[in-house]
Amino acid sequence: GLQKARAKKAAGRPSDAAARLDRVARWFCRPEEGDDIDRQCQAEKLKMLLGALRPELRRMVSLEELQRFDDVLTRNAEEFTGAPSILLTSGESGRPPAFGRRRFQGIFPCKDLIQHSCEPNCMTVAGPAGSGLKMHIVPLRPIKAGEQLTWNYLPYWKQLWPTQLRRQALREGWHFHCRCRRCSGGDSAPELTMQFRCPGCDKGELCPATPCAVEEPAGAGHVASLRSVSEMVCRSCELRIHRDIPEGSPHAGYVERCVAQEAVGFSLPWRGVRGRDFGAVDPGMLDLMAEHHWVHADHASHELENGPAILAEDLDGARPQGTPRTELVRKALDVFAEAAERVASALVRFLGHSRSVALPELQLTRAICTGSPADWDACLQVHITAFRDLPAVESTMAAARCLAESRRSFFEHELARQPQAAAELFRHQPFLEQEEVLVRQWVPAALPDNARDPSADLETWSLRRMWLCPDVGWTPPDEEGEEEKDCEVDEEEEEEEEEGAEEEEPGASASVGATARERVGQGPTRRRLSAKTTPAKRRRLSAK
Repeated sequence: GLQKARAKKAAGRPSDAAARLDRVARWFCRPEEGDDIDRQCQAEKLKMLLGALRPELRRMVSLEELQRFDDVLTRNAEEFTGAPSILLTSGESGRPPAFGRRRFQGIFPCKDLIQHSCEPNCMTVAGPAGSGLKMHIVPLRPIKAGEQLTWNYLPYWKQLWPTQLRRQALREGWHFHCRCRRCSGGDSAPELTMQFRCPGCDKGELCPATPCAVEEPAGAGHVASLRSVSEMVCRSCELRIHRDIPEGSPHAGYVERCVAQEAVGFSLPWRGVRGRDFGAVDPGMLDLMAEHHWVHADHASHELENGPAILAEDLDGARPQGTPRTELVRKALDVFAEAAERVASALVRFLGHSRSVALPELQLTRAICTGSPADWDACLQVHITAFRDLPAVESTMAAARCLAESRRSFFEHELARQPQAAAELFRHQPFLEQEEVLVRQWVPAALPDNARDPSADLETWSLRRMWLCPDVGWTPPDEEGEEEKDCEVDEEEEEEEEEGAEEEEPGASASVGATARERVGQGPTRRRLSAKTTPAKRRRLSAK
């Protein structure tokens, strides 16, 4: 029906059905990654659905009930990732090979009956199993008969936030005010992730003795909640320091200094994809913050989430004269490896154990960045600790074993799991040989010799390229005589593009560029090099 309606519309016979079906196609197609959901469009969709119901059904439900139902489904839908893969192909779209994880989404009613807690006794692990999806509810500690099951609704980086920010995120995402033990201060729960250097033992274990939150007003921010800090306690030496200590007394004003530095760290200016700008203030204004303070961990998690965009800025932007691209890539890899280690350490310190669904991916990121055999072994061990005896993540465990044993076997294993993609890659020449060509294009200098860097082998550099530059695709060798023809077509296309650009209004291109840079913090837009781009055109685009 949609095809017929569109055919009528194309033939010059406008149809109300065609317009409605076009709207349905736009509403129900999955948005591109990073696109925000249009709430107004969602409301129009629900109105249309209500109008399409039979009269007897329409009398049984209201638009408000449909909206609430849609909201409940949206908020409870579980989005998770499967085993790591080197090929993320999408059929006819021609998406180039890239290192990543397959994404899934599902509704699990049993899991959705479990309540939230910022100190949960369970975690949820989901993945493909057989012809469907399976969800595991995994206990994190011994649970007594009759004790309520809980899990944490927040992503790993928000779990490290202080109480006021966590409550705000839960209120915005799930419409409730959290009163779990960690948020309400039961059993004198301290604000564990807001840690400072203790003046007694010089360890970074000094934190507010009670949760840093205010009940009223509901919209109060984190800085306003700092007024509630009246006492700080060291988890190492058990030193207690109160606010408003008279001058001349030991530790006088220390709580006030910690609170002031917390406000400064939280309010640091934002630099787009690069996160907080720590260079905007004097280092002495943050010298009391511990290395595992939540602000540092939050900044590191932001770097990991925006790794490809950060590297793109480094490579596309101005760099010191004579600095090779290889050196920039190496520095970026060091930054991402350190960020993964910082976030993982903060999570383990806070949780008190290493069984978290976030830790395997963090350790995998570190192993990719360093290429160290010790980090690959640690990656496998973290996977075993987090996912042991869980059928839904067997494919993830198999991939982790292949990575730890041999990166080359991981490539071959992933190609074997995707016969069509493997056939396409091997049609011209072996995949790894072509991957070496791509790596040398991505890093113009030759691959580092093993004598200087034993860990920087071809497979490790390939994984790094796929993780950091998923838009750089695999280009099969052109058939004899095809390249000159493609070059002529490409030159004509470029001339048309240049003519079209000259006809645009002076302010139009600048506005579009600014909008693209501002979207979801992706940084400057770059022309995407697809699998159909010829080597000649690739060289011209690189020169531009």
